[in-house]
Amino acid sequence: MTPSVPAVSIRPVRPSLLAVLVGALAVLASDRAAAQGPEAPPANDPAELLLQQAEKAYEGLEYETALKTLIKVHQVKGATSMQRARSFLYMGVCFTALGNAESAVQSFMELLKLKPTFRLPTGISPSIQAMFKEALTRMKLPEQAPPEPPPGAVGGGAGGGGGKGPSVPVTLTAKAPGSVVAGQAVDVAIEVSDPRGLVEDVVIQWRLVGGPDYSIIRVKYTPGKAKVTGRIPGAVVGTQPARLHYLVEALGQGGMSLAHAGTMNAPLEVELVARPKPKSKWGWWTLGIVGGAAVVGGIVAAVLLTRGGEPPKPTNTADVTLTIR
Repeated sequence: MTPSVPAVSIRPVRPSLLAVLVGALAVLASDRAAAQGPEAPPANDPAELLLQQAEKAYEGLEYETALKTLIKVHQVKGATSMQRARSFLYMGVCFTALGNAESAVQSFMELLKLKPTFRLPTGISPSIQAMFKEALTRMKLPEQAPPEPPPGAVGGGAGGGGGKGPSVPVTLTAKAPGSVVAGQAVDVAIEVSDPRGLVEDVVIQWRLVGGPDYSIIRVKYTPGKAKVTGRIPGAVVGTQPARLHYLVEALGQGGMSLAHAGTMNAPLEVELVARPKPKSKWGWWTLGIVGGAAVVGGIVAAVLLTRGGEPPKPTNTADVTLTIR
C-alpha cells in the first residue's frame, strides 16, 4: 500500500524590492538596446560583482554595509551608465531604510541625472515614493516620465551622443566673489556654452552651512545667451557671518540636467563676512575745523592735536557760543 503524501501548498515567490526596481530600470535599457546596443556587463565584471554584494547586504538588512559597497561601484573604471544608475537607486533605498531622508533624495536625484525618464513602478512603499517624488520636484521633472530621447540625440554633458558627427557637450562655469558682506546680495557670473541650443533654464541652488536644505533660484536666462548673472538676494541670505554653498545647473527639455558647476557633495562657496563697524561720527571734519582751529565766540582758540597737550586757558569766563561755519 502506497503511503499517502500530504498535500503541500506552494506559494509563488514574491520578487524582492530591488529586483522590482532593477526590472523597471531594465525597461529603459531594453527600449534602446536595438539602436544603441545593450549595456550587459561581461562575466566577472567588478562593478557588477559589487552590485551583487550590495544586493545581498540589503536583503540581510545590512544597509550601511550595502552603502559602503555601492560607493565602490563609482570608483570602478569603465562602470556603465546602467550600473551607476543602479548604484544610486540602491543608495536611495538604503538611505530611506536608515531614515536619512536628505541623502535618499540626493541619491535619487543623481539617478535621475543619468536616467531622467525612470519612474518608480507601482507597489513601492510610500516612504520610498515620498523621497523619489521630492527628487523629481527638485529636478523639476514631471511625475509622468517624458518620452525617451531618440537614439543619437545629444544628451548634454561629457557623455552625450552627437548623431553622425562628434558630440558637442554643454559646458557651464560659475564664479562668485570669495567673500561678501553678510546682508548684501551674492552675484554669480555664469557662462554657458551651448552650441546645439539645448539649454532652456539655468538655476542656482544655495544653502547656508549648518542651515536648512538647498533653496532654488531660477536665473533669468535667454536660450542661446553665453553670459548671464544670477543673484542670491541679501534679504534671504541674512546678516550674520556664515559660509554659503551653491551650485549652478543648466537644464534642458523636461528639466534634464545638461551641465553643472559645483555639486551638492562638492559645492562652490562664498564667505559671508561681518559688516565693518562704522567709525565714530565725531571728528575734526564734523566740527568744520580747518588747520586745527575753531571759531568760538569770535575768538580763535588753538586746538592742540598732540597727545598730552593742555588747551589754553580762556581769559574770559563768560559764556560763549560755538558757531560752525
